[in-house]
Amino acid sequence: MDQLFPHAGDHSIQNAVLAVEWSPEIDATQLESIRGAAHGLVQDFKEETQQTIRVSFSNAPGNVPTSAPAPEISGYAYSRFSPAGELQKQVQISRGSCLIVVADYQRWKQLIADVKSVFAVVLSALPASVTISTVGLQYSDRFIWKANAETLDLREVFRANSPYLTAHSLDCKQAWHSHHGYFEKSVVPTPHNRLDIININVVDEPSGRAIQVLTSHRAALDGPLQAAGALDQVVAMQDALHDLNKGIFRELLTEPLLQKIHLNGN
Repeated sequence: MDQLFPHAGDHSIQNAVLAVEWSPEIDATQLESIRGAAHGLVQDFKEETQQTIRVSFSNAPGNVPTSAPAPEISGYAYSRFSPAGELQKQVQISRGSCLIVVADYQRWKQLIADVKSVFAVVLSALPASVTISTVGLQYSDRFIWKANAETLDLREVFRANSPYLTAHSLDCKQAWHSHHGYFEKSVVPTPHNRLDIININVVDEPSGRAIQVLTSHRAALDGPLQAAGALDQVVAMQDALHDLNKGIFRELLTEPLLQKIHLNGN
């Protein structure tokens, strides 16, 4: 176990993605309003415009377009990088969602406070007719085994009785992949139907044998929430998904490894 290194030293998280989706999609003018409202939050970020091209097809024989379709702005991405050029954080605002990628992850309390400040601006700028439909959270975790790959004992990494892995996986000596996904209804903190995904990859990299764990939770709300007043409920859902994620890891990883990544920390 001494040769198994979590991605960030005291934790294994490569990045976290927090998302909120709404309907109906907003138009270009409304998108620009959100862009203006969010300007103060992303002043030190690099802005990139995302575009799409809508093409119309006609069944009429011999019909030739008179001009090329004009691209439409579908969203904006704001990225902040470290002095070394590595992505630290990204905010993506599209016509149907706001997505925040955090690559310099520290701990949840600070992350959710930062994310709440972004969601507060975006949700309050949405039109009154828009409702929140989905809240999502995804984690990418990574460990590197820096000794001989043949000496890696997966039973020191994963619980032998974990409900999220087949027993055969722990006997594999080379690369392998496990995909597990399922729907589950819940009323915490608000009624929703949730898709949980637990993907595990064991692959060989130049730095050693890598163990990659992707956990994703997408909660489709049973009833729509008016976007302008949904901030507290969205944050409560993110907190609930985070607690759920920690519970899955407690059933997936062994106790020594959980202690190594300080899973029970804030």
